[in-house]
Amino acid sequence: MITSPPKRGMALVVVLVLLAVMMLVTITLSGRMQQQLERTRSQQEYQQALWYSASAESLALSALSLSLKNEKRVHLAQPWASGPRFFPLPQGQIAVTLRDAQACFNLNALAQPTTASRPLAVQQLIALISRLDVPAYRAELIAESLWEFIDEDRSVQTRLGREDSEYLARSVPFYAANQPLADISEMRVVQGMDAGLYQKLKPLVCALPMIRQQININTLDVTQSVILEALFDPWLSP
Repeated sequence: MITSPPKRGMALVVVLVLLAVMMLVTITLSGRMQQQLERTRSQQEYQQALWYSASAESLALSALSLSLKNEKRVHLAQPWASGPRFFPLPQGQIAVTLRDAQACFNLNALAQPTTASRPLAVQQLIALISRLDVPAYRAELIAESLWEFIDEDRSVQTRLGREDSEYLARSVPFYAANQPLADISEMRVVQGMDAGLYQKLKPLVCALPMIRQQININTLDVTQSVILEALFDPWLSP
């Protein structure tokens, strides 16, 4: 006698499989929806941050305009230099600090055309680095290598400077920029530089979009006095 298979048991298995598939689909859709919500929230927060930064910039420009009204010089006794300004927000505050972009040693001054074997800007940079407790040899190595890194040609013109041959031999090879710096962080790859010295130099130097050395001595603070010493080296002793 032939018996029929247990249809009720098979139906239960099919139902369980369908339930498992539906749960998997639901979980997947829920996860994707959550990701989409997080992405949308992040985009909204990013856009809000842009508006906050634009507002802070507008307020800073307004404060700067008021500070410099009827003033012929920019100096630290003016209201803009009195410290950070705080602007309240629904969930916090924005702190705006203004700093004169010319209160620093412009590294791009090394790009000035010259026929000298060692330009004045290079000598001044050597003096500046030396005043940070750096041995004279290393200060010369860094300053001359930075000049070679910035100048237009690819030939070595200095005694200690390094050019493409040095950087192409590294584990991650690259060419020297042979143009003015876009940011002072580029200085980190120059021969002789390390993280510790870079952090010491960071508050003292800048990479302005010009090759003139135009320092506003009226906005230098006490911690930047070494810049003045370097500018007048060797006539001004530390």
